[in-house]
Amino acid sequence: MKNKKHFPLLLFFFVPLFFCPAEEPPKAILEYADDLWEITAYDFQGNEIQDVAFGTELLIGFALQTGHSTAELRLKPNGSILKIGTQTFIKLLELQGLACTKSNRFALISGQVRFVAAQMAGENYAVETPSAVLGVRGTDFYVETSEKGEAVVYVEEGVVEVYNPQTKSSAKLQQGEALEARQQALSILKDEMEEVRRRVDESAFDKLDPSVVPRFDFGEYYSEFEYFKDIEAESYREFFTEKDYFADYQEYIRLYREYYETEMENFSTLYRKELEELNRGIQEVKDAYKSEQERFQEYLQNQ
Repeated sequence: MKNKKHFPLLLFFFVPLFFCPAEEPPKAILEYADDLWEITAYDFQGNEIQDVAFGTELLIGFALQTGHSTAELRLKPNGSILKIGTQTFIKLLELQGLACTKSNRFALISGQVRFVAAQMAGENYAVETPSAVLGVRGTDFYVETSEKGEAVVYVEEGVVEVYNPQTKSSAKLQQGEALEARQQALSILKDEMEEVRRRVDESAFDKLDPSVVPRFDFGEYYSEFEYFKDIEAESYREFFTEKDYFADYQEYIRLYREYYETEMENFSTLYRKELEELNRGIQEVKDAYKSEQERFQEYLQNQ
């Protein structure tokens, strides 16, 4: 995937940045895959990570894509686990543990994911799909998206609130309930439950153990999510339709630079290349302006 380059937007490098230190920086660890050759990981710029292996760390803004293989991730230090299906693309938009992150937030671009979400003090979860955003606090649930952008959500345990940014409608799913989210509607599933249940069963973890994920009493803890209801429908839709899922990497650098400096071995090199590209862009503009002025002066002299 190629990044869009907009040189004027890079000027933030020369202003103070917001740092988000953490005692134990959050990340997702790749702990299992059927076939590592079928797993592709990307950094927050969309650059492919070389030599993906068990133990590969995915930071905020990173993404994982599977081919003919499933994969299993564990959030650290949170303890939540994810079973990622075949032909799936998921991006880690936020991970709690930094001062400027409000939730463990994911964008499921395509495919299927089973979440067993841990509950620690103040932990929130959100999963964005092309047709809906899911608000979660500690639960076991399954979500899949189709090629048309429709999503199916099934709750194995706990509560999930599904919100449609297009219609601003929402629905709360309890244990054993399923819903289909389309851009214009949310529909509770009943007749299709046998097929949904089959797909959920196929999403069982091969290595990671859901029983060790920290849990809590859903009845006492759960409350409705309001923060994602401020999402602007147009910008939400653009993220999924433009298919440039790394266009916001400049914002990631602005927010998480200190985090990346600590966690990424190649961040200094990446950052230096970004500055060099900025300077090249500025120089190209200057050269073009100078050339235009020279042509204009030549035109005047010939009159």
